Amino acid sequence: MLKNDKIIGNIIFLTIPLICLFFSISYSIEQNSIDSALYLGNFINIPDEMSFAHLMKVNQFSLLIYLQAFLLKLGLSFIGVSQITLFFSILMNFIGIYLIIKSIINNVTNQAYVKIISFIFSYIAIFIIGLNLGMVDYAVVIFSEHTFGMYAASMPTFIFGLLANGNIFFAFFSAFILLCIHGVLGAWMIGILILTSIIYKFYYNESYFIKDAIIGFLIGLLLFIIFFSLHSYFTGSFKIIELSGFDLKTLNNWDVHWEAHRYRKEINYLYIFKSILLMIITILLIRFNKSDLNKNTSFAMVSIVLTIILGLTIYTLYKVFLESLPPFIKAPMPSRVFNSHSLIAWPIFFSYSIIIIKKISYRIKIQFNKLFLIFYVTLSLLIISFNTKNLLNYIFFHYDKEIGINSVLKNNPFRTNVATFILNSPFNDIFLKKKYIRGRGNFDFWKKINNYDTDSYWIASSPYHKDLLRYGRKPVLINSNSFDIVYMGGAKSLMIIKDIIENVYNIPFDKPPLLPLKTYYGRVPGALVKIEFEGKKYQDWLKISNKYNVNHVIVPSNWNIDLPIDFTNGKLTLYKIQ
Repeated sequence: MLKNDKIIGNIIFLTIPLICLFFSISYSIEQNSIDSALYLGNFINIPDEMSFAHLMKVNQFSLLIYLQAFLLKLGLSFIGVSQITLFFSILMNFIGIYLIIKSIINNVTNQAYVKIISFIFSYIAIFIIGLNLGMVDYAVVIFSEHTFGMYAASMPTFIFGLLANGNIFFAFFSAFILLCIHGVLGAWMIGILILTSIIYKFYYNESYFIKDAIIGFLIGLLLFIIFFSLHSYFTGSFKIIELSGFDLKTLNNWDVHWEAHRYRKEINYLYIFKSILLMIITILLIRFNKSDLNKNTSFAMVSIVLTIILGLTIYTLYKVFLESLPPFIKAPMPSRVFNSHSLIAWPIFFSYSIIIIKKISYRIKIQFNKLFLIFYVTLSLLIISFNTKNLLNYIFFHYDKEIGINSVLKNNPFRTNVATFILNSPFNDIFLKKKYIRGRGNFDFWKKINNYDTDSYWIASSPYHKDLLRYGRKPVLINSNSFDIVYMGGAKSLMIIKDIIENVYNIPFDKPPLLPLKTYYGRVPGALVKIEFEGKKYQDWLKISNKYNVNHVIVPSNWNIDLPIDFTNGKLTLYKIQ
C-alpha cells in the first residue's frame, strides 16, 4: 500500500504542472502587466515624462513586471511571456487547493485515496467550474488578462496550502515574493503569518515552526530589500506610491465619476455571510477535529480564521468611513484583502464534509467509500445547481443552434482546449499547414506600424490600443479603456488624465454624461469615443497634435475621421494628422 501511495503521489506531482502548462497554452490570455514591461524594458520609445506612458513605466512596483521585461529581452514573444505568467498563477492555485484538501482529509482514509480525491476536486474547482466564494470591490479571477488580479488570488491560496502542508519556510518566503509582486496582498499575508505565529506561540504554546518561519522571513526580507533598491535605481524614485499633492476637489470628482474600485459604496452582504459561515466551519474544524488535523493544518486554519476576521473588520470600516478617507488609505485599496480566502473556501467546505462523512460511516457502519460516492454525486448536483451558468458555458461554449447537438459533440470542451493548445503552441507549424500568428487578424497591419520611425504618441480606439502597444510597439497617449492608475501614479497622473479626458475626448471631467453608463469605472465608453472622434474637424486634431505630440490615429475603417488616410487594410485605418 505504501508503494502504491508513493506511485500515485509521484504521478500527481508530475501531472499537476503538465495540466497547468496545457491550460496556460490553451488559454494563452495576453497579460495586461506586460504592457508596463514593454515600457520598462525600453521596447517602446517614450517621447517625454509628462505622459500616461511614462507613468506606466515608473509607477509599477512589481517584481513580475521586471521578470517579464527580462524574458522579453531574451527574445520571447509577448504571447510566450503571457503563457509563462499564466502558467505560474494556475500552478499556484492548483497546488494550494490540492495541499489544503489533502492536509485536512489526511487521516480520513488511505493516502492514495486522499491524493486522488484532492486532485480531482482541485481540477474540477479550477478548470471546469471556477469555484470561488465571491468577491468585494476587486475581482477574484483564475483565468484573466488582469495579471495582478490573478496573482492576488493565486498566491495567498498557494501560501495557505504551504502552511497546511507544513512548508513554513516557503510560506513565509512566498509571502515576501508576493510583497514584491503585489505590495498590498504581500504585506497583508506577512501580517497574517506573523499574527498566527504569535497566537500559536503564546496561546497554543507551540514553537516547532519558529526556526523555519524566521529563516523564511529574513531571506524573504532580504529579497524585498534588494528588489526595492533595484527598482529605486532604475526608476530614480524611492517612492512606491505617490500620495501627496492631490487637488482634493479634482480627486473627489475622480472618485465619484471615474474610479473603478476604491469608491464603491455597495456592501456585499452575501459574501460577508458566506465568509462568516466559512469562519465558523473552520473554527469547528479546529476545535472538534483535533485528531484529524496535524499541527501544520491547524496553523493554516488559524491563519484563515484571522484572515476572515481582520479582513471583514477592514472591509466594514472602509465602507463606513469611505467618503472621509484620505488618499493614503484609499490608494492601496485595503478592502480587497477580504478576498484572500475566496478560492480556498469551497475546498475547506468539501474537506470538512468528508471528515463528517467519515464519522457518520463509523456510526452507521457503512463503508466510507460507498458513503463518499453518494456524497460526491449529491455534492456534484449541488455545485452544478449553484454554478449552472459556468458549467453551461463550459459545455456549450461553441454551440451552434443551426447544427444542433452535433456542434457540442464536435466542439466539446476537451476537443476545443486541445485545438487551442495546438493553435497557441510555439510549435504550431508542426501541426498546421500554415503557421498561426497572433494579432487580432491584423498582423501585417501592425507589422507595418512597427516599422514606422516616429518620436510622438499615438491614439487608437479600444481594443486596438493593446495591439498598437504590443505588436506595433508605439507609445499610446492613453488607454481609453483602462486608465485607473491615479492612486498609483499620484497627483501628476490625475492632472494628465483629466486633461486628456477633457481635451481629447471632450468629456467634462467633473460632470460626464450619465448615458450610456451611470459610472465610467476608469474608462471612456467606446460609443462616446466614436461619436467624439467622428465629430472632430481637422483643426481640432491639429490642436491635439500640437498639444500632446500626437501624429497618428488608428480606428476601425467604418469610422469617418476628418483626417488624411495614411493606409488601411479594410478593417483598420491609420490616419496621419501632420
